[in-house]
Amino acid sequence: RYDTEGKFVDSFISLTEMHTPRDVLFDDDGNVLVVSGGADAIFRFDGTSGGFLGLFPETLLPVHRPYDAEFGKDGNVYVSNYFGGIARFDATSGAFVDTFVPIGVNGVDGATGLTFCPDLDEDGEHDLYVCNEPTNEVFRFSEDGIQHVFVSEGSGGLDRPHEIAFDAGGMAYVTSHGTNEVLRYHPDGR
Repeated sequence: RYDTEGKFVDSFISLTEMHTPRDVLFDDDGNVLVVSGGADAIFRFDGTSGGFLGLFPETLLPVHRPYDAEFGKDGNVYVSNYFGGIARFDATSGAFVDTFVPIGVNGVDGATGLTFCPDLDEDGEHDLYVCNEPTNEVFRFSEDGIQHVFVSEGSGGLDRPHEIAFDAGGMAYVTSHGTNEVLRYHPDGR
């Protein structure tokens, strides 16, 4: 942990079984969820003490190399899996809901970072944006799972995208792992 000035405070969570931690998020109860790519699991920790609470239920079976996770407006946790598409879990119980986008469907064959974006196209939906490393693309999925290419293959020099974030104006910032850059795209993906 670090304080608000960036000074190291302590090692809040340490668990030998948690190989290759990739993402951290907090649930509605203040617990910490850690996505572990090497353990093919999501671990749950007490948000105050850092004590191990167990695995996010059922995450051992439908995830394979999980990379990132985000809470959706529908009450589910969306998990990108490098070798397994995008899985959905109930945010409260942790129960597996479904595979929102299976591997190999709609071009997703190496999902890394994902995020929900504000309703930029004003259709009442909060679309899910997914980085797809092998094809050097970023996809946008509507709430019903319909896929659109947001950033086309290699656009702007994109090489192995890993993470995506949006600013308040809708500009997308995508990490380009292969070029050691953060690339910026307009809200329409160009």
